[in-house]
Amino acid sequence: MNKSINIPVNAADCIDLKQLIIESLQEFFDPDFGLELRREIKSALKKSLDGQAKGKLVGLDEIKRQFGLS
Repeated sequence: MNKSINIPVNAADCIDLKQLIIESLQEFFDPDFGLELRREIKSALKKSLDGQAKGKLVGLDEIKRQFGLS
């Protein structure tokens, strides 16, 4: 015998549930989700992006040479 329970659900509850599901999936697929980058990492990324925007890129062959890998 199937009994159904009618529980009123308002729109806010649905939005909260949807947000909870989204955040849970993001954490599952990306364990770093929500973590902050350290200040020095942010600075290094910004410097790299600034260099890229100015056309100052170092090629792979040059990096290999600098580390003695070529």
